[in-house]
Amino acid sequence: MVDVIGLFDNEDDSLGLFFHLCYEDLISYLENNPINISYFNSRRLNEISISLITDSLGKFITLAYSHGSETELLRENIPYISTEVNIDKFSDSFFYTCSCHTGKVLGEKLINNGALNYIGYRDKFKVWGFNMNPYIDCANYGIKLFFENHCTNDIITLMKEKYTEHIDNYENDIFGAAMLVSNRNSLVSFGNNISINDLS
Repeated sequence: MVDVIGLFDNEDDSLGLFFHLCYEDLISYLENNPINISYFNSRRLNEISISLITDSLGKFITLAYSHGSETELLRENIPYISTEVNIDKFSDSFFYTCSCHTGKVLGEKLINNGALNYIGYRDKFKVWGFNMNPYIDCANYGIKLFFENHCTNDIITLMKEKYTEHIDNYENDIFGAAMLVSNRNSLVSFGNNISINDLS
């Protein structure tokens, strides 16, 4: 069974609740599935913990739900994954993230340092607090597909279709729909076309 590490900034002031609800949605989805997520909350999101978590792993899945920039993932503006400190810790992994801007630089740097595939967002990931359910569904949809043995090339297409479905069904809320459009257009993937079988 493949190792899955889940890095969730559940204590973040602005998006902590959203990240936590994404985690709860994944746990509910996996209730009758042999896949298990090793959960690491805000207090474990630092450079030292990342090394301890990943050093003993072979091929694995990384789920990272936190703030991001072009070159790093952040907790309280302090990087816990960065092109400068621990980019090599994700060799032979599938890296799936719900974070801002990491698709600009970090994603390709992960691939250049041995990660098998990266899926994330190149621009700001937006959440409309008045109705978070479509955002949770879209944020988690790709990793659920991966758990179901879809390949990463297909996952990007299917994720965009899921966004479009929610956009089309978003009634009387132009702001919420516009944010979903922005997230959909920001989705990117780098690396090999893999499925979960490639991590076995």
